[in-house]
Amino acid sequence: MKHWVATYATAGEGHRRASEAVAAATVKRGVAQIQLRDCLEGSLPWFHWSYTRGYLLLVRTAPTLWGALYGITDLQGRHPWMMSVRRWNNAQHEKAYAHWLLERQPDVIIATHFFPIEVATALKRSGRLTSRILCVITDWLPHSFWTCPGVDRYAVACEATRRTLIDRGIPPSAIRVTGIPIDPKFPAQEDRATLEGKLGLESGKFTLLIASGGFGLGPIQKLVKVLGRLKGNYQLLVVTGHNPALQKTIEFLTPRFSYPMKVYDFVHNMHELMGVSDLLISKPGGLTCAEAAVSRLPMVMVAPIPGQETRNVEVFVKEGAAVHLKNIDQAAEWVENLRQGQQGEKLRQAAGRLAQPEAADHVVDLALELS
Repeated sequence: MKHWVATYATAGEGHRRASEAVAAATVKRGVAQIQLRDCLEGSLPWFHWSYTRGYLLLVRTAPTLWGALYGITDLQGRHPWMMSVRRWNNAQHEKAYAHWLLERQPDVIIATHFFPIEVATALKRSGRLTSRILCVITDWLPHSFWTCPGVDRYAVACEATRRTLIDRGIPPSAIRVTGIPIDPKFPAQEDRATLEGKLGLESGKFTLLIASGGFGLGPIQKLVKVLGRLKGNYQLLVVTGHNPALQKTIEFLTPRFSYPMKVYDFVHNMHELMGVSDLLISKPGGLTCAEAAVSRLPMVMVAPIPGQETRNVEVFVKEGAAVHLKNIDQAAEWVENLRQGQQGEKLRQAAGRLAQPEAADHVVDLALELS
């Protein structure tokens, strides 16, 4: 049986979740043996920290600086020396991952982050690695880091992603629009009434879902306070992620609300929460956008991280599948208008046009073509 590797870097939750979705689809179909691997496992502690906690610290405390770095490094195609320095640096700190790949020589490497792609393609160009390399882009408009000589195929989110890669010099024949792989639990299989009973929610209410991403980023506390001005038949679900302090703060606000509110930490049933919701208000991470589209859930995007998330906003707003709310103080008014008008249905229909519920299977099909 063929041997595949689904590999990622722990810079946020989305890259890992995409790899897990591909691995689950592979196992379900029984077409290959597949291993999951975090490419940062075994790297030097400070280097691992820079990709995980260092990244989180930067986007929390200096998002403008992060955006500037994102834009500058995206110019590496015009300045090849940037790529040379980066690849030399990666080679110094990812020897454990490189050794792991060389020992196994998998038939196909399916990468959902650009870092393992850079390491694997460098090994392939040196002649030491024989694997075919499948790059699964988890952003809707990619940074140039995603494009590397030696990648055999690119699996992308939508037509806009495909056009961006072609503009960057990738041959159209090397690109396949598959969608971004998400948990096979999406969309929720149970009907809304059943899910509401399961989650202890009231039926017949307009349900708002606030998601803060895996790390609980964004102006969630302010957003909840503003939505507290709403009067009427509402209920609010708030997911605070891996942020206990934020969870406690939001729970403290619960008694002040005139309508029901439930607060969750990091959840594994987002498909159910989306399945009972009428509107998602969230940071626009790549996986979150894909999950909302598959759930046909209208989305209001708030506080995007400059760089990758602002590009996700660009795609969804242009396609009519989301609204970018720049002023949190207008959130309550906007929700009222959406509920009373037709915009919610228009957003829902546009989200459906971007939905790729079988994305993980499409990626598996592409890996089979490469095997």
